[in-house]
Amino acid sequence: MTSQTQSFVHFFPIGTTLVSAVFATMLFRKYFRKRSPHLFWWAFGVACYGSGAGVESLITLFGNTVLLNRLWYVTGALLGGYPLAQGSVYFHFARRTANRMTAVVVPYIGPFARVFGFVALPWPLLAASLAIVAGYILATETAKRRFYRHRRR
Repeated sequence: MTSQTQSFVHFFPIGTTLVSAVFATMLFRKYFRKRSPHLFWWAFGVACYGSGAGVESLITLFGNTVLLNRLWYVTGALLGGYPLAQGSVYFHFARRTANRMTAVVVPYIGPFARVFGFVALPWPLLAASLAIVAGYILATETAKRRFYRHRRR
């Protein structure tokens, strides 16, 4: 895709990445103050969603590849959706009920997934996805420290 055919709409994922970085940072900070499980799940989900938006930004800037498409699918769609939903479970239900509901879902996403016919992601793709999420969290924390540096003094 050439720059002549791209409109400003194509660059929304860049803004989405930045907004989600700020929002994930706020959620993580609140989680560390209150230690509520729903805040952890939501913060992790927003961080993953932001990572997916970051990959989508790479697709916009450099073109799509099979690897980028898979990374987007894992970070944005799979890792972004489940934690957000799980946070809502912990928000709306008692912790005991939420723990039980989590225990029902874990076999579908954990090591027992093969029993249900799910195929695990290839290790290079899983490692790349986790590296993107870790890089996103690291970048968010670095930006947060630089932004709030003047308030500490």
